[in-house]
Amino acid sequence: FGVFGCMLSVLGCLLANQSVGELQDIRRAALLGEIETTAMSATVSMSLERSVTQVALAYHEPIPPGFREIIDAQRALADDGLSQALEYSENIDFLDVRDDFVAQTRQSLDRVAALRREIDALLTLEKTSRDAVRSYELPFELKTEVLAVINATALLRIRGNGSSATAAALQAVQMGAWEVREFGG
Repeated sequence: FGVFGCMLSVLGCLLANQSVGELQDIRRAALLGEIETTAMSATVSMSLERSVTQVALAYHEPIPPGFREIIDAQRALADDGLSQALEYSENIDFLDVRDDFVAQTRQSLDRVAALRREIDALLTLEKTSRDAVRSYELPFELKTEVLAVINATALLRIRGNGSSATAAALQAVQMGAWEVREFGG
């Protein structure tokens, strides 16, 4: 019974160790999923900001108050969401692409801040006083940055054992919804 008991104890320890590893994988997958969902939700807000900006830049008068409120609200949602995603990701040590995600997202946000300053300056003017070329280009440049954040966020996707088919399907639906909203008009 002594040898059999030792074998059962060793087997029990091995199974417990494997279970702990699987639980850690599940927790990591959940955290990465939360970070990705938060970042993707923020890009949806930034995308709506871009759409309203494009309309406002085509408007003849300086930006109407209703448009300004929408843009400001979407900016706040986008900025808060991306700040939260960055904060979450900076506090994890198991992700080898963490630094790339953080750096790429921060670089894109710096470019977005510069674009927003230029957009805001143009939106105070009547259409005839705005730089027509920049008024046309700025929404497309903002879209480029939305795509840059989406590409940075793609670094967080789990492609290993921790990713379930359901999680992958939900991520695909989220991305598809964004594409329809952004490119569908």
